[in-house]
Amino acid sequence: MTVKSNLDDPPRPRSNPRPVPPDRDPSLHPNPMPSRSLVESLGYVADDLRQIYTNLGARPYRINAVVVRWTGGAIGRGKQEVVSSKPVEPTPRVNLAPLRNEMTSGGLQEKGYIRADQISPNFTEDDIIYSMYEIQPLPDGYQAVWDMFIDDRDGRTVKRRLVPKGPPERHPTRLEWSCEFLRQDENESREVFPSPITHSPEELQAGSEPKPRKLY
Repeated sequence: MTVKSNLDDPPRPRSNPRPVPPDRDPSLHPNPMPSRSLVESLGYVADDLRQIYTNLGARPYRINAVVVRWTGGAIGRGKQEVVSSKPVEPTPRVNLAPLRNEMTSGGLQEKGYIRADQISPNFTEDDIIYSMYEIQPLPDGYQAVWDMFIDDRDGRTVKRRLVPKGPPERHPTRLEWSCEFLRQDENESREVFPSPITHSPEELQAGSEPKPRKLY
């Protein structure tokens, strides 16, 4: 940033009256070994404590970190094949409050996002973004998603497929990650079937009310 000055308003030195401001204090510095800090060492303790919630049945929403491969070589092309699926442990805490139901042309659909927190601090950012896959970043045609579902206390339930809304956020003092996930509209696999009704080119070019005819 350039400081504009003239003869009536010459540049002045810094006006901080303190003898040693923070940027000149040699005792202030980044942590030289953050991976060996006290907060980092408490991550495994937090994991053990959160496992108690699962053991007590207080974490009904299970989450699997899934990597799928699109057979067409690019995301959205062809069909999805699951190449990796791992449970996220200890079970994160899930908040479904931001989800809402909307009536669309395809029927009632869930819109919005889901917030998950108390994700283990022993994961890395890449682990969360790429669903703990052994190759990070993912190869072309691979996609990382999270599948969320209620455990077997309710029998067969809806599986919600989620994609990260943005990067996860690390909260060191809370010993956790948190992340928001968008609810995917499409199902696990996209299989498009031709409609049993079609129209001839002459009907479409004429712009008249076309009469449907059967494909078979």
